[in-house]
Amino acid sequence: MHTSPPHRQWERLISALGESVLVLDDSGYILFANPAASLLMERDLESLIGFPFSVPSASIERTEIDVMLPKGRTRKVEATVKLGSWFDKEAWIVTLHDIHERKLQEVRLRMASHVFASAHEAILITDPQGVILDVNASFTQLTGFALAEVQGKTPRVLKSGRHEKSFYKRLWHDLLSKGEWFGELWNRRKSGEVYLQRISITSVRDDLGQIQFFIGFTEDITEQREHEAHLEFIAQHDSLTRLPNRVLLADRLQQAMFHANRSGRCLALAYIDLDGFKEINDKLGHIAGDALLVGCAENMKKALRQDDTLSRVGGDEFVAVIVDLVETQDAIPLLNRLIEAASKAVVHEERHMRVTASLGVTFYPQEKMSEPFSSEQLIRQADQAMYKAKQEGKNRYYLLDLDSEYVLKDIHRRLEEIERGLREEEFVLHFQPKVELRTGRVFGFEALVRWNHPKHGLLMPGDFLPFIENHRLMIELGNWVLDSALKQIHLWFKQGLAFEVSVNVSARQLQSDFVQTLSAHLNNWPEVPPHLLTLEVLETSALDNLDHISAIIKQANALGVGSSLDDFGTGYSSLAYLKRLPIGQLKIDRLFVNEMTMHTDDFAIIEGVMGLASAFRLQVIAEGMESPEQGVMLLQLGCEFAQGFCIARPMPIDEIEHWLEKWHPDPAWSETPRLSKEKTTLLYACIEHKAWNHHLQSYLEGGEHLPPEPSIRCRFGQWLCEQPGYPFAEGEELRDLYEIHEQLHQVALQLILEKHRGECSAQLPTYFELSNDLQAKLRQMMGLFVST
Repeated sequence: MHTSPPHRQWERLISALGESVLVLDDSGYILFANPAASLLMERDLESLIGFPFSVPSASIERTEIDVMLPKGRTRKVEATVKLGSWFDKEAWIVTLHDIHERKLQEVRLRMASHVFASAHEAILITDPQGVILDVNASFTQLTGFALAEVQGKTPRVLKSGRHEKSFYKRLWHDLLSKGEWFGELWNRRKSGEVYLQRISITSVRDDLGQIQFFIGFTEDITEQREHEAHLEFIAQHDSLTRLPNRVLLADRLQQAMFHANRSGRCLALAYIDLDGFKEINDKLGHIAGDALLVGCAENMKKALRQDDTLSRVGGDEFVAVIVDLVETQDAIPLLNRLIEAASKAVVHEERHMRVTASLGVTFYPQEKMSEPFSSEQLIRQADQAMYKAKQEGKNRYYLLDLDSEYVLKDIHRRLEEIERGLREEEFVLHFQPKVELRTGRVFGFEALVRWNHPKHGLLMPGDFLPFIENHRLMIELGNWVLDSALKQIHLWFKQGLAFEVSVNVSARQLQSDFVQTLSAHLNNWPEVPPHLLTLEVLETSALDNLDHISAIIKQANALGVGSSLDDFGTGYSSLAYLKRLPIGQLKIDRLFVNEMTMHTDDFAIIEGVMGLASAFRLQVIAEGMESPEQGVMLLQLGCEFAQGFCIARPMPIDEIEHWLEKWHPDPAWSETPRLSKEKTTLLYACIEHKAWNHHLQSYLEGGEHLPPEPSIRCRFGQWLCEQPGYPFAEGEELRDLYEIHEQLHQVALQLILEKHRGECSAQLPTYFELSNDLQAKLRQMMGLFVST
């Protein structure tokens, strides 16, 4: 029987091994390689013979080395080297073990560990039973608990007590059935402080689908929610009395009317005007007047019940909504208490101030009305009744006589007039330009309806729209506006002008078969590109029936028509629902734009809206811009588009061509940069100083009864004190600002003292010079090189 030589048997044995084996000569060249080594080194067996490897050192321990692969690549292996023989010659026997994937996994684990340790989000890892295995440094910073304090425990150690058991039951159900849970959760820090967190929990499974870990990523959103709540409050409440404003009143009144319809009970609405307030305000000054308003508001609020609402709707005008009345007569005691409360003396600076109140009262529901009543119509009724109370001697209430015909007759007469006006084509459109501030480009117009009345001249929408708000005539007028706007777009388009035109769409229009009507109007003007038409929907209208309005906007978008949410910010509660509305544009209400240069609350709202719009990728247009300075501030916040009297008032179509020829933007706008977050803080400081400066000037001119706080600890001074390095070394950027601010307050104090002594001051020019220097320094720090 023939037997192979021993080295051939050994060669066949090594070739059958799954482990990579090389035989090297004493110079490190390969004498033999098995198939596993060929596969590892990505070279065929023939090319490996004679291939240089290295001259190793004998070692029974595994040593990590890099093996060269084709194209300059390497692979990490563990090598074991022994001295042996090959064909009776001394040779090195090298065994290679591939550890490349293991090393890559180690790198990935190190990277994951680094991410875990350095992540800004708090991270929590538990086993399948919820027992905490590990937490990162951000978790400790967020909760106050170190790893050693929570390891082996469950997240119940953080439990706040604010959630029911059913909440956690649903959380675990979703986590186990879906593999993840995302939401908001109240927890408690080690210190006992409760905080709100946004948390995302994900399960990690093995190859068999069994849960190995749960990983939770969380961040503290307490301050964010508090900020949103603050913005919502200031948008819905009067800044002086802290009572609900018109926006919140409309919502509360609408809810009260709905409840009255459903419960069979009634409500009383009282429109309140303070008698003699103007005289006190003119005599004692605005500060005393404000104190009187606050005192009267507090007294009247105490006179009402918990579920009733008192709102401030104007200077010295309030509205009370008295709910859950079995009969209208049940309101009489509360009305008397309101009159008594309004007439109580209010003490300010040891001076007793006293006014009385005239109340106009109406009730809801009203059986005699043939058309549904809106909240605005109810308020107008009460307003009319209030004037009756004034005429009858003030300091009393007047109940609107619902049995009389005068209210009904007046409304029916107006409806007939409006219907006649539509028939006689007395309504016209005026157009207000919408521009890109930085370039001055006019990209569109808002179409606004006017009534060219044969007797009363040109009437504004407020003179006729309220009477048809819930009437079929609103739909007829809305259809006329749509058709007229499309006609004008068509005429411009034929001239090569692609102006986008927006039209306001009422809630009543949206309740009808609006999409079919819109489609029919577009078909009547087939040459008009649909994207040149934009529908403006009031934010408050959208909130009334969010799902319905969202569906209509989506269908309008499908026709190619644009959509915009009008008066944004007046219904701030809608922020949570914004993502559900498929709109492309927001229009910031003029209420905030008008006051942004003097009030930081309004400025903060606009800044918040811009951030929100950026997150949802929406275009923003500021309405009611009345000064170039407002344009500068809008640009600093990133708002590039605006309309308002500063640009142009709404105008008839025959004036637009001339206006376009003459129009040019303010030069400052093209040079105004968008500010960073840090420099926006400086802009807040500018606004605070400007308000303080305005107060001082008003006091010196006799317009204010009391001067502003003369201390350098004004709100701008407080901001300055909070900056690192205060009061700053010589040569630091804020040192000049600090010195000018201190000098400014010293001169201001001198002016106030001299005013108090009745002396004429020669310091006024110095004060104005310092004030201008301060503003210039701030503008320079913000990167503004133009005067605002």
